[in-house]
Amino acid sequence: MLQSVNFQEVKAINQKQQSVKLRRSLHLVFKLLAVLVAGFVPAYLFAQAKSPVIQINEAAARAEITVQPLRGNISVLMGSGGNITVLTGPEGKLLIDAGIAVSRPRLQAALDGITKAPIKVLNQYPLALGPYRW
Repeated sequence: MLQSVNFQEVKAINQKQQSVKLRRSLHLVFKLLAVLVAGFVPAYLFAQAKSPVIQINEAAARAEITVQPLRGNISVLMGSGGNITVLTGPEGKLLIDAGIAVSRPRLQAALDGITKAPIKVLNQYPLALGPYRW
């Protein structure tokens, strides 16, 4: 048995299929275009600002450490991202707020200039800028 063919329905189906193919092709072209454009855009446009912690560590790594005697056996080390109080006694040196880890070699040299006694540390902010161990 022969079925009657409705040419308008066939034409509508063909147009719909062509529309879907065109949409897919355009979508692919726009994706490729976006990838190409992104590849030629300078990287500094996508760069993020430096973290404050990284900036502080970089500044502390370059900072000069100075020793300021205050009174008797109390001194202050200045220049490593803040001030470090040093109390010198018969059992060694007590450091209050021991500074930033990247400054340790210069801090050690400054402390050795005060006395070669052992070091004890009291950090009021132990998690502020990362661990600092002596």
